[in-house]
Amino acid sequence: SQPIRRDLVPGAIERARGGGALGEQQLTALFAETRPEAIEEIRVAADELRAELAGETVTFVVNRNINVSNVCTVGCAFCGFGQGRR
Repeated sequence: SQPIRRDLVPGAIERARGGGALGEQQLTALFAETRPEAIEEIRVAADELRAELAGETVTFVVNRNINVSNVCTVGCAFCGFGQGRR
């Protein structure tokens, strides 16, 4: 395991703003960031990219899954609906 290099964050943000691919250490540094000023810089860069790609249009997806029973044999951890046989 390598130490997280916080010094990579500013360069990673600028590289991403320029459309460059980020390496594993850069991505790890971004996701591990805790400094409020750096998080704000990441947020601003992400919002700029969102505005460039999508503009100010807001969309949403309606997702309706029809459950025919509340008896679940799969046991997925994310589902709050299914219940095991009791």
